Amino acid sequence: MAVVSFTCFNLEQHHHEKNTFVCKTEAAASFSSSCIASSSTSDACNKNALDMDGSKSTSRGSSENRIVIDVLESGRKLSISFSPNNTSNDKKKKKGATTSASFDGDSVFHAAWLWSNCPSSIHPTSGQRNRTPGDYHTVSSIIESAEIITATEAEAAEEESNVDGVVIPTNPAPSWDCCHSTGSVYCTPSSMESASKEEEEEEERLLVKITWNNTQPPSYYDLKWLSKWRYDDRAIAKRRSKTEITTSSLQRIIDYDDDNDSIGGMLRFDYDILHNNNNNNQEEGVYQLLDALFTNGAILITNAPTNPTIVPHIASLLSYPSSLSHGALYGDTFNVISSPDAHNIAYTSFPLRAHQDLAYYESFPGLQILHCLQNGNGIQGGESLLIDALAAAYAFRAIVEEDVFRVLVQTECTFVKQREGASMTYNRPHVVLKQQHHHGHDDGLNGEIVAVNWSPPFEGPPVFSSSSDVELYYAAYHAFQLILNNDNYDYITMDDSSSLYKYISKEQLRLCKDYAKQYTWERKLQPGEMLIFNNRRMLHGRRGFQHAAKKTNIDKSNDDCETGYYERHFKGGYTCMDDTLNRYRTMKRDRHNDDDGGAICNVGHGTTLVP
Repeated sequence: MAVVSFTCFNLEQHHHEKNTFVCKTEAAASFSSSCIASSSTSDACNKNALDMDGSKSTSRGSSENRIVIDVLESGRKLSISFSPNNTSNDKKKKKGATTSASFDGDSVFHAAWLWSNCPSSIHPTSGQRNRTPGDYHTVSSIIESAEIITATEAEAAEEESNVDGVVIPTNPAPSWDCCHSTGSVYCTPSSMESASKEEEEEEERLLVKITWNNTQPPSYYDLKWLSKWRYDDRAIAKRRSKTEITTSSLQRIIDYDDDNDSIGGMLRFDYDILHNNNNNNQEEGVYQLLDALFTNGAILITNAPTNPTIVPHIASLLSYPSSLSHGALYGDTFNVISSPDAHNIAYTSFPLRAHQDLAYYESFPGLQILHCLQNGNGIQGGESLLIDALAAAYAFRAIVEEDVFRVLVQTECTFVKQREGASMTYNRPHVVLKQQHHHGHDDGLNGEIVAVNWSPPFEGPPVFSSSSDVELYYAAYHAFQLILNNDNYDYITMDDSSSLYKYISKEQLRLCKDYAKQYTWERKLQPGEMLIFNNRRMLHGRRGFQHAAKKTNIDKSNDDCETGYYERHFKGGYTCMDDTLNRYRTMKRDRHNDDDGGAICNVGHGTTLVP
């Protein structure tokens, strides 16, 4: 049975403002072909006089559709600003029109950044670069002038100049997920030609043309690509709002009721979605599963054959071509069966608190697949549990005092696997933040949470940065354990003199406990069900189980004597996060052409996915 509470957990009244990051985004601004602006550090190129800091600015177009492009600080920076009055949302326009880019106001690009990312310096098919950031100061290029032109105008200008090696990034233009300033890295020469013809029919691209102060040829940048890679504060905040896992990310769980598409808020897929006779339909089924996994953290597959070969088969579809991974200790696949001489407590009937598997690896598994082969009616208990660790850490930061959260960020835990034939250790903090710097100040403890590392059964002595943090660490660990585990542990009846209460109040502990009750997913898996989850984002656990008392007088006409009545057998396996993400991202790239359709939530592996 699926157990999920449907009452929203409200943290607002317990929110510590100092621990809270607030994202503010504004409506996207666009531009049209009538708005072509240029700027130059030369007075001959611009009617405006130089400002005191050596900047120039030129604007063209109506007040509703105005672009201002500025060369700043004597050519060391370029600013592009758009009037917020223009909010066109057209995605594609016929030839002769222009595409739009969303800059949301002013954005500054440094000459060094532009020079290092020049399309002409990128190998057209491999994507490897023949310039490095370290090369910039050997040429000391600064911006002589800049203008916004159409792709057609750029091609005509370069044909007339007859300079070799200049790349105009329209053959094809960079896609939404491209880190390179040219889109040719995704194409063979033959497909580049067809892609160029298709774009020519559908839309006209706008480019920024930069003329350098030395003998180097000009550089051309796709304006939408520049918009994607802005690094001003507003752009960073907007990017974070699309990727960060928060408690609101879990709203789909508490909104769902059991229906044909979900069980307890967990999205459900029938096994047949992966085995359509049409190969294109099978690929679409794989994509739907991966998209749900990396959006929600976990999925449930039903009606799978109870065949021990299914786990490697599913892994080969989701993580092609690498299939299974991390098989050194337990094998490529493993059998979760209670055993008296187990070398892992998962292979017993004991309860398992929320944890990640193989956290002692440098790069521990991405997906975990658990396939229920047997779980007879004679088994009492044994429900599977899941909780989103990234969302829980986000809530935890809002509940507790700053120092309590800090100690989990700064103290390195020792994750360990040592037994006969195994000696593996790895030090990492329980919570990992992405640090961003704004106007010389970093986010501190308000940085985006990009990883949680939690595996209590496989932990050794922690590594403290200061002995004064020891008591604080164990108090923080206690509270974080509460927010991750929906169990019956009595957290309030401890003696009031406990050192715990120096750091955490009973009310804060109650909030942690309430959160775990609210957001823990629980189900006794049935034969043929397969739970697949992101091992870096989701913690999993299990209720303890036991065998029902065996009957002495068995009625052979009922189910008591059926095969597997007293058996519990799961088949498990892992995939590599990098290979599985590569499979997902390449499939996603083929299906999304718009700017925002490709945003991917944090997966919990210590970084955010760009762009």
